[in-house]
Amino acid sequence: MNGQPRQQTYQTNGMANVLTADGSISDRVSFSKNASYSGFGWGNQGPTEGWQFRSDIGVAYQGQINVTTAGEGVLSQPGFSGLIQAEQAQLLSTLSRYRWHLVLQVGMAYRF
Repeated sequence: MNGQPRQQTYQTNGMANVLTADGSISDRVSFSKNASYSGFGWGNQGPTEGWQFRSDIGVAYQGQINVTTAGEGVLSQPGFSGLIQAEQAQLLSTLSRYRWHLVLQVGMAYRF
């Protein structure tokens, strides 16, 4: 994701910053490619025709979250490294809430 400032003064990490030239922040977020899941379900998939119903509930663990943040333009200068690191820490803190997901599935089918 990329961020472009809309104004000359903005708040980051509790500090007011003034942007005098073009700059942007790029964030790259990646999750573990494998997720664990545990749950239980119910279904009536019989060989007869008619309606079939199924449901499932469980939790999925997404795993490790990786965040890479880089400043571009004026924000790539060494004086902004603390600002970039604060942005990265804030994003990682926000995303860490999404390691666990509640999964709820409900399905219905009609067999001819």
